[in-house]
Amino acid sequence: MKRLANISGLSAALCLSLAACAFNDDDKLPEWLATQIAQYEAGPAEGAPMEIWKISYKGKPAFYFRSACCDALNPLLNYKGEEICSPDGGFTGHGSGICPVTSDFDSPAEFLWSHPAARPYEKVRPILGPQPPL
Repeated sequence: MKRLANISGLSAALCLSLAACAFNDDDKLPEWLATQIAQYEAGPAEGAPMEIWKISYKGKPAFYFRSACCDALNPLLNYKGEEICSPDGGFTGHGSGICPVTSDFDSPAEFLWSHPAARPYEKVRPILGPQPPL
């Protein structure tokens, strides 16, 4: 119970500290993402994505949500929180099929978050690129 209180306190502090972030400040989390992470942390790990990564898409920051389970799409969102596409995942593993190139090659991918209650696992940088034909 004490751990939950600590997590809730951290989530609230994170949310408050990031609420004043400039919308186009690439080094900070956008407000919508800080809020979303706080909501994920307040709920069970099963309802949250497995990981959230910050990547570069067409020279701009984007956020890749890796789903926790099978056959779920892995959405890529822009800095405003608008879905660009789902580069992978889904029944075929090829995502939504509308991401011809999903990340800028040789650009860094920054691990941002995973649920604190999730089982330990090795975090693997997303390798997103041209999708092979179906």
